[in-house]
Amino acid sequence: MTGSSVSALALVARRDIWRHRLRSALVVSLIALPVAAMVAGIVLYRTTTPSDERSTTAQMGRADLMASNATRADLERYLPAGSRVVFTFYWTEEKRWEGTNFEVCVE
Repeated sequence: MTGSSVSALALVARRDIWRHRLRSALVVSLIALPVAAMVAGIVLYRTTTPSDERSTTAQMGRADLMASNATRADLERYLPAGSRVVFTFYWTEEKRWEGTNFEVCVE
C-alpha cells in the first residue's frame, strides 16, 4: 500500500464515522466497556486477595526478632536475661507452618 491509498482509505473511514456517529459510538463502547470491566475485575481481585506474607502474618502474628543460623553470642545482644521467646517452625519443602508454638526462657 502506498501513502496515497492509505490516505484515501482514511478519508473514506472518516466520512463513514461522521455519517454514522451513533453506530461508531456503539462500536467504540462495545470494545471499551468489556476492556474496562476486565481491568476493574483484575484490580478488585488483586486488591482483595491477600498475599502469602499477609496470610501468614494474619495466622501467626508478626515477628519481633527473626534469627536464622544465629549463634548464642548473636542472640544475647538482642535477648536480655529473663526474655521469653515464643516460636514455631516453618517447613520450607512442604510450605507449611508447624501449627504449634514453642517457648524458651533466656537465662
